[in-house]
Amino acid sequence: MRQFESRPAAALALTEVRYAKERSVATITIDRPANFNAYSTAALRELAAAFHDAAYDDAVGVIVLTGAGTKAFCTGGDVKEYQASYTARPRDYWKYMGLFAAYIESILNAGKPVIARINGMAVGGGNESQLACDLAVIAEHAWLGQVGTRVGSVAAGGATQWLPIHVGDRRAREMLLLNERILPAQALQWGLVNRVVPSVTKDGAFLTGATPEQIDLAQKGQARRGGAAPGRPPARAVPRVPALHEAEHELLEGPRLAPDDRPRARMAHAALREPGAMGGNARLRRETPGEVRGGATQGRHRRIERVRLGRLRARLPGVRRAGDPRGLHLLRRLRREARRCGRRRARQGARRAMTAAAAPTSTFVRVAIAGGVARVILDRPHVNVLTIAMLEELDAALATAAREPGVKLVLLAGAGKCFCAGVDVAEHGPTKVHQMLTTFHHAIRTLLSLEVPVIAAVHSAALGGGMELALACDLVLAADDLRMGQPEIGLGVFPPAAAAILPRLIGRQRAMDLILTGRTVTAAEALSRGLVSAVFPAGEFAHRVHEYTAQLTALSGPVLKLAKRAVLAGLEVPPGEAIARAERIYLDDLMQLPDAHEGIAAWVAKRPPVWAEG
Repeated sequence: MRQFESRPAAALALTEVRYAKERSVATITIDRPANFNAYSTAALRELAAAFHDAAYDDAVGVIVLTGAGTKAFCTGGDVKEYQASYTARPRDYWKYMGLFAAYIESILNAGKPVIARINGMAVGGGNESQLACDLAVIAEHAWLGQVGTRVGSVAAGGATQWLPIHVGDRRAREMLLLNERILPAQALQWGLVNRVVPSVTKDGAFLTGATPEQIDLAQKGQARRGGAAPGRPPARAVPRVPALHEAEHELLEGPRLAPDDRPRARMAHAALREPGAMGGNARLRRETPGEVRGGATQGRHRRIERVRLGRLRARLPGVRRAGDPRGLHLLRRLRREARRCGRRRARQGARRAMTAAAAPTSTFVRVAIAGGVARVILDRPHVNVLTIAMLEELDAALATAAREPGVKLVLLAGAGKCFCAGVDVAEHGPTKVHQMLTTFHHAIRTLLSLEVPVIAAVHSAALGGGMELALACDLVLAADDLRMGQPEIGLGVFPPAAAAILPRLIGRQRAMDLILTGRTVTAAEALSRGLVSAVFPAGEFAHRVHEYTAQLTALSGPVLKLAKRAVLAGLEVPPGEAIARAERIYLDDLMQLPDAHEGIAAWVAKRPPVWAEG
């Protein structure tokens, strides 16, 4: 007998929550429309029970949370119940909050994508409920908000933790302190939801982009455009929700997978839920453990050779990886020549041999340095698909270019039809996937660790691993013909680097949207979501990129490095500690540079600065 048997939804016998399972989708509906779907103590217990059941049912691939009717998604706790049961019994209220926490945790720990179908206002605990979901689609007549301070309360159910992650600290304070309504267009712009769909109809047709006045009249059942003709009743517009079903269906296309693929989708979901995905890229920056890189099972003699090869690697950049057969061969030659010709002659011969072996290695990556910019160009026709060999070249080229004297920034671009169409699918097979993934992530870590600013210039397409390369850069300049996306979920896998980087760049729900659906976004949407820094016309792209980089190369190179370091130093700590770290960099490092004093002096004297250190 199985310990976790699947059971029909009706077996739960819920009274304040409607629960249905159909075609791999579990739909959980708060069914208290007379109370604007405010949850009661009983409803919290039932919600948690429904989420647990859906989580344990292997036939369920995705969970949808919504509210009954069209007026409210959920308006938080039932205030009348508060007054009757908890105002005079604070210990009972503590127990009640335990139930609410269990309900929220049942969403967070479902192990499957959860979509909030916001069919009406989502207020207080209702907004916190949708924030706990992975994706959100909102009807055009609905709105979001927090009401704590207006009623002498505090948003203690998750909003104070999640809102800064979703919308940033300043906007979070605005929502929590002012308690203003956040309308759907603003919610989409801020990253609180993933889709806005029409929900107001007139004469049976949806009104696209309904105005607040039309929505207000529709909710009262009176909306009309202009005056009614004499003798005819006014045209009515009423809130409807069919469009929510269509948007919900689109969002479900990614998560609704065949049973064999669901474990992989859950792994992608779990990767995005990891604290490291929100807290920063420390895990990506860490070096791959030595036993993973190779050599742990080799004999002592071979390990010693690899250590010696690593020591030579700094002086002989052609040998980039421990275990490179050319390097091991040349070390053996070094020993033979040492016995025959003496130590000095042997070292000279080995250096000549390694230099000759390194010369033809850069096949698919070009490097050009001019005017303080190291241009690293992906050049593998026709769409710059990344292979293991190409990633090794890219890794070495980035590290070498950034160390060149006079280089103030690195520009990563792609030659030909597009920036990069991702990693070669053929190298995702069982025999190569380990080497491919560790090589790719090593290149990502190199990008993240460069001291100089790194700019990605992306055109036409940046897909899969190509998008992940761009995400690892400090700035992204895009042509207006760009399409970006992480389509890996359609192949039954997920993008680990994007799972770690995307949530901190654009917020958890937007990251979930891109990774779980695998959809692509245009340059305009990428700009609005914060995936790119600027968008230029495709016909002027090269010229505009040159203008942009010229603004940076006109500045002091050492100061650019320190400014970047100060930004990164504060990303993973509270604001107070971040300021302290930036202050230490300013006083201990920046003020020791001649350029810092020259810049101030030039401003006072009203003359252009003359940088001493490039």
